[in-house]
Amino acid sequence: MIGGLIAAVANSAEMLLERYLLNAKHLGWKKSMTMGFGLIFIFMLIGSPLFFSYSSLYLSNTNIAYLGIVVFLAIAFNSLFFFGLKHTKVNEAEPLILTSWIFTIINAAIVFPEERNVFYIILALIASLSVLGSHLKKHHLQMDKYALCILLSAFLISIHDLFVKKLLDVYDPFTFYFVRCGLCAVAFLFLFKKHASGISKSAFAFLAITTVVAIVRYVFMYWSYQVWGLVYTSLLMCIAPAIILVGSHIFLGEKLQTKNIVATVIIVGCIITALVF
Repeated sequence: MIGGLIAAVANSAEMLLERYLLNAKHLGWKKSMTMGFGLIFIFMLIGSPLFFSYSSLYLSNTNIAYLGIVVFLAIAFNSLFFFGLKHTKVNEAEPLILTSWIFTIINAAIVFPEERNVFYIILALIASLSVLGSHLKKHHLQMDKYALCILLSAFLISIHDLFVKKLLDVYDPFTFYFVRCGLCAVAFLFLFKKHASGISKSAFAFLAITTVVAIVRYVFMYWSYQVWGLVYTSLLMCIAPAIILVGSHIFLGEKLQTKNIVATVIIVGCIITALVF
């Protein structure tokens, strides 16, 4: 349980830092991805003598295929996510981002028998309706192209995590995230080479902090996947919006909207209900 909670707190901090970099520091979304993944790889490379492990199973045809799918999906959902977040406030984006956990809970229950829990699925559906409700205005769903990008990103994350669960039967969390981010870093450098430089010292410092927080988030989240499974970890991770809602108001000056507060309260209530009962 502690791993999922640490990941949720780190996720909240990461989200606020990323939004600050994209807007306050005027960092382009392509630059943020390209340099961010490069820094993650460098930091994890430094730590690899202590934490990296190797198994011949990594090179099996099945695991190589799974890894290729994971990297492709990671490139796709990160591109959509950063593009959407660049033009969306954190407290408006968060309900959409939350749907990644809702999708993951439902997909995991469909694919993995050990993850099936009807009670959790019902709570996930209640939470998803609250997400949609937070974007209703005059009975119409308010969804511009940036919000749609974030929503599509959330769905791709849920598919991505199904393959992650399979790979975590072979990889340890540190090694898996190190390999995944290394391959993503190479891909983004190839795709957006001209965005791999030209950043202020201040923005670079914030980007470095953000990447460290991202490493903490994903390593602990993947550890929780191994120990507790996708459904339980996803519910824990959904606690993040409560932190982000307050943080975006205090640190980014974003206005609190009643509909988003209500949606967050409902979602967090579903999580608490699942954990208690």
